[in-house]
Amino acid sequence: MHIDLWTLLLQACNLVVLLLLLRWLFYRPLLAVIEARRQTVQQTLAEAQARREQAQAELQALAQQRQAADSVAQVTLQTAREQAEQDSAARLEAARVAVRQCLQEAQAQIERERVQAGTALYQASATLATELAQRLLSLTPVPDEAFWPALLARLQATPAGQRAQWLATGDGAPSLEVASAHPLPPPVQAQLTQDLQGVLNLDGDSVEGAELACVFKPDAALLCGLELRFAHGVLGLNWAAELQAARAELQQLAAQPAAEQGA
Repeated sequence: MHIDLWTLLLQACNLVVLLLLLRWLFYRPLLAVIEARRQTVQQTLAEAQARREQAQAELQALAQQRQAADSVAQVTLQTAREQAEQDSAARLEAARVAVRQCLQEAQAQIERERVQAGTALYQASATLATELAQRLLSLTPVPDEAFWPALLARLQATPAGQRAQWLATGDGAPSLEVASAHPLPPPVQAQLTQDLQGVLNLDGDSVEGAELACVFKPDAALLCGLELRFAHGVLGLNWAAELQAARAELQQLAAQPAAEQGA
């Protein structure tokens, strides 16, 4: 076997040039994209910290106002006592009633302001937490088909009557729309269609002998995941729905009384 040294040398030069081009055209832009995403995450965390510090400052200011109100109430009470010592028993009782009423009104106002501030803080925290989670999740690539086993399990756990009601379309073969955050490859679409056909025919939910017509549609609003859109119902498992549920739960906690929230 004869080895041409010039040929080997030329191939080595070509390989070096190719590596240099790849480094210049792909590696450096990739590093720039990674750095930009890192700066975005840091900026988001900094904004969250600033909002948290602002909320704490507002709570501290409210506490100071409460202390000032207590001080004013104590001064008013002391003045009323001194005046009552010089007046008759009737005037003393009237002064005590007035002071107690003033204290009750001040405490009620402070309590209302504290509950309003706490509720606003919880609602702002809920919105900020879900927005931060949405930004971080958008930077975490996950294939939509990874949600399919859990979503298929939910569909199997749905009562047969409910599935039949979802699929009721009158005449013709049953059909549904499969929404995903990103376009699904044809092999994945075929596998999902096969799984749906098996599950929806398991208990006689669809027309016997009819093929299930699946329409696959990308929907970026899902962020990541899948959603089955029947003629009369929707069953999904995606980040958008989970974030919406988390936000609703946090806002429900914010609406609870201050005693249950734990001051």
